[in-house]
Amino acid sequence: MADKRISELVSLDSAGLDTANDVLAVADISAAETKKITPDALLSKAFGSLPPNSINGDVIIDGSISGNKLEENSITDRELAPDSVNTEHIVDGAVTNDKLAGGITGDKLADDSIGPDQLAENAINGAIHIQDRSIPGIKLEENTVTSAEIAIDAITANELADGSVDTAALQDDSISTPKYQDLSVTNAKLADGIDGGKLIDGSVTADKLAGSIGSDQIDSIQLDKLPNAPANTVLAGPDGGAAATSTFRRLVGNDLPVATAADKGGVSVPATSGLAVTGAGALSIDNTVAPATHPVITYNEHGLVTSGRALQNADLPPAKPGEIGGVKPGDGITIAPDGTISQSVTGVVAGTYPKVTVDERGNVTAGMALEAADIPALSINDLTGNLSFTDIEGLVQTDQLADKSVTRRKLADYAITFIQEISPTVDATVHVGCLWFRESTAGLHMWNGNSWMNVGQGRLSAENLRYCGIVDASTGLITGVTQFGVAEGFVIGEPVPVATDERTGVYFVVEVPGGNITQTPGIVYDAGDWCLCNGSAAGWVRIDTLNGGSGGGGGAQRLNDLLDVDTTGAGEGSLLQLQANGMWEHISVIDAGDY
Repeated sequence: MADKRISELVSLDSAGLDTANDVLAVADISAAETKKITPDALLSKAFGSLPPNSINGDVIIDGSISGNKLEENSITDRELAPDSVNTEHIVDGAVTNDKLAGGITGDKLADDSIGPDQLAENAINGAIHIQDRSIPGIKLEENTVTSAEIAIDAITANELADGSVDTAALQDDSISTPKYQDLSVTNAKLADGIDGGKLIDGSVTADKLAGSIGSDQIDSIQLDKLPNAPANTVLAGPDGGAAATSTFRRLVGNDLPVATAADKGGVSVPATSGLAVTGAGALSIDNTVAPATHPVITYNEHGLVTSGRALQNADLPPAKPGEIGGVKPGDGITIAPDGTISQSVTGVVAGTYPKVTVDERGNVTAGMALEAADIPALSINDLTGNLSFTDIEGLVQTDQLADKSVTRRKLADYAITFIQEISPTVDATVHVGCLWFRESTAGLHMWNGNSWMNVGQGRLSAENLRYCGIVDASTGLITGVTQFGVAEGFVIGEPVPVATDERTGVYFVVEVPGGNITQTPGIVYDAGDWCLCNGSAAGWVRIDTLNGGSGGGGGAQRLNDLLDVDTTGAGEGSLLQLQANGMWEHISVIDAGDY
């Protein structure tokens, strides 16, 4: 029954549990009530977020966790039992060289499993790994055995096959005479072109010469084979006439071939050739002059220099337009003794001149400063470019500017107005009518030639009542200022300044009673009294707010105590004005006129 205690309920085993209709009681402490939940919902929620270390491995059925329930890379060597991984569990080709331990024996290698590709370069040491006399010659590559592999004197005649040594195999000049067997070099072994130098002198007998030797076989006959001849003679035929037996005789001109432009031969020296020849046959130039260097020379028909002299003026052709030639100085040209040409000095001192005098040749003959008459009258349209104030400062006078010709856009920032908190320093740049704007108080002032006069609310405001702060009458020092006091230049800690017409209507309220305000000597103030500026003539005066004066007969301490001041209709911008009868009167902005 639903209204029984839990301890009184009938027990329910797992066999009789109906997960859809049997529910569990759950206490919701946040709502102070009991709720129900089915076993399915409870288990689904619980197994979705079990606390850490809450499941004991003993409650898990052996073999019930499949591999896809394990997190990737979650099984380490700690979870694997010794000898638990056998061959069938290792993926083919999965064991790399890095996974193999050192010291693997040769019996792990299959027979014939190591081929040339598995051997590293220079891995086999012949002295250690190859059996003696185990490599047959057929295993050697052709033409791979060099002299470095053959021991000295290792090859004998037995190792050489017949006809195996050809000319290319023999080094030049490597076979000496003792290596030849006697009578072993036959005629067939001799190459063509054996010269006579190989024959021993006197070794060729007459019977070795075939037939007769004609002119074709004789290259030259030694002179010692000919008979002796007289001095200065040659063996030749006759010097003229018919052919005859050669004899020894002197050379004559006809024996020499005539020289041509291309061939060597005999030549003659005519008397008109410009050459001379001596009886001894010495050839020379038929001309004699003294050695010298001259720019002007005379030569004959043979090109021989016959005389020379220095260059004269008449030798130079006069220069013409477009042609090079001799020149002479004219007006304005100077030629130095060394031939240097320069422009004649005009007497003008070197410098920069705004105005010069030029002659007909373009030479500057005088330099002068500009005069006013040199500059023509210019309109503003004749001036090009953007002129700055610096360009025209001091040049353009007021009467040269047309009335109302300077527009607003031509004025620079701050041209007529200071925008700053402190009072501007009055210097040459400050002119009468210059403005000063203080942003903190929105106060606007104008320089009238003597002082910065407040024009923020018009003249009426400047001449009427303005509460500027409080003062300690026992010391005479200002102890507090309002925005009006800041605009007037009053400073906390300083005494009340001298009265001026510009300060007419400003006043201080006495905070501490006393009689030490220097601008009103001998006057004792009560707390709440005013110290009012009445202009430069009347100076500062005391307004007794406690014992009479304007404001309710008994003396007013604050503006809201001025019971006799009619403020009906007063709006924003309305003023209180001190009248000649000593009474304060409300002035509307309409009445003020200046607004």
